[in-house]
Amino acid sequence: ERLNHAEMQPSRRLMLEALCRLYYREADWDGSWWGTRPDTSGPYFKAVTWDQSEKIGQTLRGIVANADESTLRFLLPELQRHKIDSPDLTPLLINIATRLTSLRTEVIDLFTGRPSIPKEAIPFLEDTVLSPKQDSALRARAFDGLARASDQPEVLAAVVHVITSLNKSENDGALFKRLRDDFVRDPRRARNITYFEK
Repeated sequence: ERLNHAEMQPSRRLMLEALCRLYYREADWDGSWWGTRPDTSGPYFKAVTWDQSEKIGQTLRGIVANADESTLRFLLPELQRHKIDSPDLTPLLINIATRLTSLRTEVIDLFTGRPSIPKEAIPFLEDTVLSPKQDSALRARAFDGLARASDQPEVLAAVVHVITSLNKSENDGALFKRLRDDFVRDPRRARNITYFEK
């Protein structure tokens, strides 16, 4: 309620940041060791939802759906920084990137910064890479995000489709070569050998 009545931009931004921070809480320690490489990227070592997460998520989804460009420019990086992964946000984010192309980079970063890319977001990222209307840096950014998540079978299929499609394009020779070479030379491709044996 206070958020809806916060007219001053600094106050509203502080409230949005607080909501994002409160979506998760630190998990109770279960007595096990963190391991030699705990996730120190924050804001929590081991984030879990709690009884208010759904309510906070609904509030954030409502704000994302109705926010102006200025609010979204602040809020989208906050969602990424706090690793808020809500499936209900995916169609909203795709709509934002389509409607407000100036925020496409932030939306791409949100999708590709997650542990796994939502299935609904894969065609959006694929289309971004293949669109000659998009800036080449943005296209490469979307491709790099897909390539990082190519352990997901549907993402790997999208990456292969992008590479083969760019190979057939007469106008994307330099971009194709750069993306193909980076993908093939990545040592993580060794995990995909069985896919290419088919």
